[in-house]
Amino acid sequence: MARSLDAPAAIRAVAADTGARPGPTWPTGRTCREPGCDTRLSIYNRSTACSVHEEVRRFIVRGRRGMTADDLGIETETRRIA
Repeated sequence: MARSLDAPAAIRAVAADTGARPGPTWPTGRTCREPGCDTRLSIYNRSTACSVHEEVRRFIVRGRRGMTADDLGIETETRRIA
């Protein structure tokens, strides 16, 4: 049976089970460890400090597993990572 081009099409979708696990989370209601800072931390932020008070760490270029920016010969910069 042919459908008319004027008839609205109904599309039914079902979410695919990707098998991916949800990312790790930390307790709700945490605040920055710095005295006087009331910044509320995300449940996805494993750090105990906000981005302003987090210690400076070397920025790692993501991409190939197990390789760092030095391995790839890429100049890096230092950034605060929350």
